[in-house]
Amino acid sequence: MRTLTIPASLMMFLAACGGGGDSSSAATEGEGEEGEAEAADAREGEAEAESEEESCEKGLWYRDQDGDGFGDARDKSPTESCDMPEGYASLPADCDDGNPDIHTLAQERCDDVDHDCDGDPYNGFSNLGLPCDSGQLGECYREGAYRCDEERAVVRCDYEAVSREEEICDGLDNDCDGTNDNDLTLPSRRCYISVAGCRRPGIEYRICEGAAGWSVEYQNCEAAALSEEVCDGLDNDCDGFIDNHCAREISAGYRSTCMTLGDTSVRCWGYNEVGQLGDGTNTERHTPTPVSLLRGAVGISVGVSIVGVGSSITSWDLTSDRKELNR
Repeated sequence: MRTLTIPASLMMFLAACGGGGDSSSAATEGEGEEGEAEAADAREGEAEAESEEESCEKGLWYRDQDGDGFGDARDKSPTESCDMPEGYASLPADCDDGNPDIHTLAQERCDDVDHDCDGDPYNGFSNLGLPCDSGQLGECYREGAYRCDEERAVVRCDYEAVSREEEICDGLDNDCDGTNDNDLTLPSRRCYISVAGCRRPGIEYRICEGAAGWSVEYQNCEAAALSEEVCDGLDNDCDGFIDNHCAREISAGYRSTCMTLGDTSVRCWGYNEVGQLGDGTNTERHTPTPVSLLRGAVGISVGVSIVGVGSSITSWDLTSDRKELNR
């Protein structure tokens, strides 16, 4: 066997070249191993994701462009995934996905828009546009129609508001209480009527004649009720006598006193041992007592005897003997 001898200088050159070749190969080999590791990690992540997707319960998600939490009911291609993607919703209950105030749970409003997506923009407002009235009487009564309120939340009867006025004589119900020309202060003036020969004062009024206004003439003189007689020089009770029970003349005699009254009667009081008071008894009187022996007296004189002056002269003495002298 032949032995090959390599010079030392050549050995050194080969060693230098061989060292450089081994370094380049090692670097290339390192880079390849790193790429293979990253690829393996990616494959492992994909496998894990596929495994998770296979194990989760996927849902259908619908586009929610207006962000109201309700998906577009017209979305025919919902997204299927385990988690809800951003910009999607689980419930396809939005009939206008460009308006967040419109969805199946929205409150219907009075604005011709179907807010709750039931196909009827007027549900809850079925009386919109129907006739109505103010519900008041007289001149306050007005007709109107149901319309949306300013906030578009409810329907109200819209009519021309009229304020109540003070009642006047015009045939109308100005104060809106349901009655025309009531509670009026009637124009009045003083009047007189005769009752049993007595002229009594009263009040008469002008009458409200509806649309024609107040009557020209005063009517229905109403005299005041008869009053009790008082000592005022008037015939208050209209019985033909002035101051009926008021003393007109008083005369005092021996332990007895008499007086005439406005009604021409006579009353006496005092001692009456022998009937001198003329009341038909012998009882002593301490208050004026009617004298039955005399009526129509216009004068009286008391002394030893009592003399009454009327249509005739009547006298009686202490023995109660009576004597009449006609004029």
